[in-house]
Amino acid sequence: MRTRSQRCILLWGLFWIAILAQGCAWLPIQDVEPLDRSPSEEELRELYLDERVFMVQNPVDGSKATCDFCTVVMDDLRAEAFAQTKSYVAASYVDPHFFDMEWNAGVLSRREFLRGFRAQDTMVVADVMGPTLRTWLATSLAENAIRQSGMRITVLLSEPPQVGSVLIQRDVLDPQKRYRIATTRQSLANMLDTADSTGVEVIWTAPEAIEAWLIQQNEAERVLRTKTDQRVMSIN
Repeated sequence: MRTRSQRCILLWGLFWIAILAQGCAWLPIQDVEPLDRSPSEEELRELYLDERVFMVQNPVDGSKATCDFCTVVMDDLRAEAFAQTKSYVAASYVDPHFFDMEWNAGVLSRREFLRGFRAQDTMVVADVMGPTLRTWLATSLAENAIRQSGMRITVLLSEPPQVGSVLIQRDVLDPQKRYRIATTRQSLANMLDTADSTGVEVIWTAPEAIEAWLIQQNEAERVLRTKTDQRVMSIN
């Protein structure tokens, strides 16, 4: 009797083990991704929108300095450093080579930067000739106009058609070139007043989130580079 009972228990145990084994076989097998896998386009976009941005910062409060503007790149330093500088920030879109350089630090994340920027005013993108931009920077810095009006952040994008380049200091601006800037309505109005409404072409105003616009710009640049690569590869 005991032998029959043990045999029954053993059979039931084998039965349930078989069911569990069959159930595990139905589960999807998760592939282990190789370490050298290239990131997807979606992953790259998320990475670039979450990147850390920092700047070369020198005094902009009227004190003498060799460079009284700033240049931007990315890093993972603490965002608190930016709160201490109270200075102006340049911005870049995506250019991997741009982030290979070594820079000094003051820092804030791109998301924090974008949130703070949108909290102040609607963003405007404009093309500005070198002399106009130089005059506006000189006037704004000399009079502390931007800081006094609460415009702590002024964004300078790269000169077209480059993407993710740098603007170092106002003294090296080329008077023959046009520079693309991202600013707010208020600071754009100050620029127009300084430049007597000359040399400025407004090309975009942001009713939607600036992240979406950055993605569109990066996508357009990616398509352009792809076409260029295909054209080069087709040459015998």
